[in-house]
Amino acid sequence: MTDAKRVLIAEDDEDISWGITKSLGMLRPNLVVHCVNNGEDALRLLKDDVFDLVISDVQMPGCDGLDLTLEIRKSYPDTKVILITAYGSEEVHKRVALDGFSYLEKPFDLGQLKKLVVQSLE
Repeated sequence: MTDAKRVLIAEDDEDISWGITKSLGMLRPNLVVHCVNNGEDALRLLKDDVFDLVISDVQMPGCDGLDLTLEIRKSYPDTKVILITAYGSEEVHKRVALDGFSYLEKPFDLGQLKKLVVQSLE
């Protein structure tokens, strides 16, 4: 990763979003990380800025992670997506198989997330 890469985190649990933001901020000096607490705010940022990767929780009030992913696929096809959730539902598993995005179940190891982030940004 030679150029600056931009990552958007959409996670309604502030402790989790803070931990991910802090961890990714130390991953690479050229990684810019933004964080929002819901899907609607994520969509607003995506309209104004280009992000290389979105990390989103599946279960959020309003626009959830699956709806957010559908909109990203439609409007921002070059943006990669990693979904995280405590609820490994059949719908999530089917969507992962169909759309080919990455998926982690909570609790997850931050090292595993970092590895997925690096792979997604290469």
